Amino acid sequence: METAAWVSNGLDNVINKGLNKKPSVCTSATLAQEPVIQTTPSNTSIDAEICRICHSKEDLTNFKPLVSPCACSGSVQFTHLGCLSQWLRNKDAPSDRCEVCKTKFDNDVVQRCQALTETSESSSETEINQSQADPDASLGGVGVPILLFCSNTGQSHPRRLMGAVNNSQSSGATSSIRWPRCKERRRVAFAKNHKVGGDTVKNILSRYGYTRKLNFLLPRSLVASMTYPYSLYPEFYLPAPPNQTFDMLVYHTVYNRTRFRQILPRNTVYLTIIREPLNHLKSIWNYYGLQNRFLIKSNGEHAILTFLNNPEKYDKTCGHGHHVPYCLTQNSVSVDLGFPATDNRRVTLGCDADEREVITQKFLRTIHDDFHLVMITEYFDESLVLLKRLMCWTLQDILYYKANVRHYAAKRTHIPPDVRQIHKEWSYVDYSLYHHFNRTFWKRVQAAGNDFWGEPSTSSQPSTSSQPSTSQGPWPTCTERRRLAFAKNHKVGGDTVRTIFDRFGYVRKLNFILPRSLVVSKMYPYQLHPKSYLPPPRNQAFDLLVYHTVYERARYREILPKDTVYLTIIREPLSHLKSTWNYYKLQKRFHIEDNGEDPILTFLANPGRYDKRCGHGRHVPYCLTQNAMSADLGFPAATNKQVGPGCDTDKREVITRKFLQIIKDDFDLVMMTEYFDESLVLLKRLMCWSLRDILYYKTNTRRYVSKEKQIPPKLQQNHREWSYVDYALYQHFNQTFWRRVDSAVIITLVSPSVSPI
Repeated sequence: METAAWVSNGLDNVINKGLNKKPSVCTSATLAQEPVIQTTPSNTSIDAEICRICHSKEDLTNFKPLVSPCACSGSVQFTHLGCLSQWLRNKDAPSDRCEVCKTKFDNDVVQRCQALTETSESSSETEINQSQADPDASLGGVGVPILLFCSNTGQSHPRRLMGAVNNSQSSGATSSIRWPRCKERRRVAFAKNHKVGGDTVKNILSRYGYTRKLNFLLPRSLVASMTYPYSLYPEFYLPAPPNQTFDMLVYHTVYNRTRFRQILPRNTVYLTIIREPLNHLKSIWNYYGLQNRFLIKSNGEHAILTFLNNPEKYDKTCGHGHHVPYCLTQNSVSVDLGFPATDNRRVTLGCDADEREVITQKFLRTIHDDFHLVMITEYFDESLVLLKRLMCWTLQDILYYKANVRHYAAKRTHIPPDVRQIHKEWSYVDYSLYHHFNRTFWKRVQAAGNDFWGEPSTSSQPSTSSQPSTSQGPWPTCTERRRLAFAKNHKVGGDTVRTIFDRFGYVRKLNFILPRSLVVSKMYPYQLHPKSYLPPPRNQAFDLLVYHTVYERARYREILPKDTVYLTIIREPLSHLKSTWNYYKLQKRFHIEDNGEDPILTFLANPGRYDKRCGHGRHVPYCLTQNAMSADLGFPAATNKQVGPGCDTDKREVITRKFLQIIKDDFDLVMMTEYFDESLVLLKRLMCWSLRDILYYKTNTRRYVSKEKQIPPKLQQNHREWSYVDYALYQHFNQTFWRRVDSAVIITLVSPSVSPI
């Protein structure tokens, strides 16, 4: 599951102006982070005075927009969050009021913005195709939909959404928000070069295709190298199934534009990966045993230096028609991509410089025009994020383990500058290829916006020596945090989070708080008393608490070190009730007969009649249906009678606010089940973890009838009154959650996932 985000170059303008204030309170309970204006050649500056939806003007001095036509406060990107949410979440049946301030919009605003929003999706596919045709266009070469939002001038301003899709579809979506959808793309031609990390990419693509039952172009002999070093002739590969086409090519072959386009459908995405040429040579040197092949008698690390001082003396196959197109040391990446090995003699040491440049630039233009994405080995995680966004895939689709990683002497060999220059002349086209796509790579990253930097793994630190000056620069460093207390609520996705923490602690040999009887529920519904858990190793402290227990501030702080990070996860209360209803079989427990009406509706019509334990001291603090999440977080279940239906509203508000303040003060992050991938991105940043640390599979996911059951508004209101504290808890942290997302965007931001961060 991944993290995607609203992005734009215009964000830099906001940051440069110093508008790094805390995002305002103008947000709603289910609102995503706000997009920002895309700077394009036709829109070279951001109009900071206008809310793009409601036309309100903004005072930059006080950082507050005017309240007309709605009473919202604004945000750093000059658009009311409440206004924007109308068109993103309710475009099927748009409201004429701002859901935040409840002020009615002008009819003209409603009609114009509604019309623009409805037309945006129909044009998104065209925008995607245009972005692929020109990787250096204003879209940064990444296929994304464009949304149009209105200004007071009546003009359309483009905004961009990177990789966000809807979770309701099976085609790789992972968020429950109604994001404008990008279309998952399933056809890939991967021009697999040698010794550049291609096997790792191939494994990603193979897993993706296998899980979706796609058609692979397979070598006829089932030997992966059978399609290499030859182009794709029919005798070398198995035919596609009858009346079907190929979806994926992932094996070694020599790229040939004409041949590829004859075999693969028109909507195929073309990918490849390249590597810094000297590193590439070192890898090839080790893998193919070139010291022995070239009969070089120098010892160890010095053999490659011997070769580089006079490469044409040793490698006589390149450029002379032998084993074409296979060439090991000279422009070998380019040769894999279709550069004629016989042309090596025209671009090598001592050749005509003008002719060499003409040949090289012609080849680069071909690759630039033909490939949607050229990945770079040195920036592998960043490349995968661009791939994920280009293909509209999920975070799970790009998970990987490194394949064929080796340690060898040549990798550590220092190459003197004069010898390095000889190699640059020897492999001139490969160096030109790498430099060109290294530059365009970082342009695409810049075009992706500051949000891009949260999505790759923090373990992949870009090298400042190779990264061009146009890039965003190396990432800020942080220290990995290893101590955490996870207040695990019931039926909110806590087991999935716990498995993430279990794996993190296990691989680092951290100390867990374990139930004394080794039964997970032994510490619940009781608080952390010494008799309920095993002591830590001698002279050591606990590092992790991940099991069910009732949160109590004093007890937690007695047991856990001061630098412990406090986390929990909550869920929309009505969906939480549905899950609880199914898991604990509450229909039977409450003796509700099925008389033609859904039992959960019968319960919601009068919850106090059926669940009589809540607020009466029985099984405290365990309460299944009333403020259950709050009870897990330490809210006294006996207090439920003071906050339930018919109670004194002023007293209820005081009790609720006091509880919310405790949770707000005590917890470093409150995650949201509905925005799970986004929560993991915030977790990853908070803890300074790597992308691998937050990988997960969903656990205990169930399908049940009540999950899809529509609850009438009147019964929803009954539940709000019944579980008032849980609703207040969810609404409060939903608002603060998206403020944190907004703040993360301003600082460096994304999940991810084709998830909206």
